[in-house]
Amino acid sequence: MLSAVVQSTRALPEPDAPKVLPLDDGERMFENLKSRIAWVCQQLNHKVMFVLDDFDGVLEYMPLPELEKLNVLRSDGNREKLSYLVFTKRLPHILGRNKSLSTNSKFYDLLRPNIYALEPYTPDDAGQMLQHLNDLVPNPLPKNDLATIYKIAGRHARLLKIVFETWVKQPATGLRFEYFANHPDIRRECERILEKLHRQEQDVCRLLAAGGELPEEYRDTANHLMRRGVLTSLNPPQWFSPLFAAYLKGVTKNQE
Repeated sequence: MLSAVVQSTRALPEPDAPKVLPLDDGERMFENLKSRIAWVCQQLNHKVMFVLDDFDGVLEYMPLPELEKLNVLRSDGNREKLSYLVFTKRLPHILGRNKSLSTNSKFYDLLRPNIYALEPYTPDDAGQMLQHLNDLVPNPLPKNDLATIYKIAGRHARLLKIVFETWVKQPATGLRFEYFANHPDIRRECERILEKLHRQEQDVCRLLAAGGELPEEYRDTANHLMRRGVLTSLNPPQWFSPLFAAYLKGVTKNQE
């Protein structure tokens, strides 16, 4: 974080160094970071946002006192100037259960009212993407074919693209859905989508696809899959894409 602030402010005049610095390397870096943020936010009147991507491991394993330093930075006179954009695969309070993050962390209090799930494309975005892809090929597909691709891929950007490209290379004949559900490229993409989910989310997907009863401790995870758009209904389970549903069904059947 210190390196990011230094790089992004290198065109600005250098701030005064802290007069007293701890001997410990980690504490010294934190004091330098705190001093530089105060200089940018309070003296230069700029706003700072840290984008903390793939933050699951930090929330799960970082000791709470270290994590709370992120709140300290903001509370040090920078409440209206310093913010965090945090990306995780699992809900923060689930990641931090081992340290009771939801009740013991002021940093979590910053996140609590502003937790959002990243969803698939909106219908308009998905339609525009397909139309853009169609405009680029020598022999555009008819609208009925685009509508079928939209229906079976389920507004997932990469899956839409792969189904479209597969269709253009070798138009499906006969039972179209079965053709695409068994196509190696599409199965690989469905596998990638499943593997990108957290382990507990994968377990919930397999359990629901197999028709199993959902344990109470998995309810939060299932609801999170709903917010993310992976599941569109819980009772009965409905998935964002019929192709993904067919892949899950095949995976669970092979594991029986």
